[in-house]
Amino acid sequence: MSSARCVDEALLAQCRCTEMAMMCGDTLDKTLCAEVLRVTGDNGVYVCAGAGATPVMYEACSTRTTCIMSNKLPTCGTTSCVCSSTKKLCGSTFAPGCGLETNSIYTCNSTDSAVKSEACSADEECVTLTAGAACASKECKCTTDGVVCGKSFSSTCGFVATSLYDCKINEAPTIKEDCAPGTCASTAPAAE
Repeated sequence: MSSARCVDEALLAQCRCTEMAMMCGDTLDKTLCAEVLRVTGDNGVYVCAGAGATPVMYEACSTRTTCIMSNKLPTCGTTSCVCSSTKKLCGSTFAPGCGLETNSIYTCNSTDSAVKSEACSADEECVTLTAGAACASKECKCTTDGVVCGKSFSSTCGFVATSLYDCKINEAPTIKEDCAPGTCASTAPAAE
């Protein structure tokens, strides 16, 4: 079953980004972005393609999760200590009061409890990838702002070579889009 919704384009045009960034929907201006939030909701990760662009929903959070900041990036995580996914998760995606190590990978058991499966070393950082969390070298951070291919990074970073990633200088890249093999073309290097 499909659904459709009327959108007031004039109201939608009032909501503009000031820079290329990702953010939680609940941080958008409730007055200027009322139409964007009415159409897509505020419980999700939004992406801004640049100054003057309208924020676009990148990922809607499920009813068991909410948009939280994890390693300075928005992600759908939990505000409780109960697992929200069967994927591996960084400890930083859980509420601060859970007592989990932010730079460690956790798996969820049958009781929805997070069980530590791996601690990232001091020269690594827990990052959320399409397939789940992984420990990536701190050298696997972006050296430029923009969109880059996963193949721009060392294979030891664990990023999918044929996927597009949003980059912000000195931050871990976030998945933007999975591409068919061979269709990703990068115009600037992302990591040295």
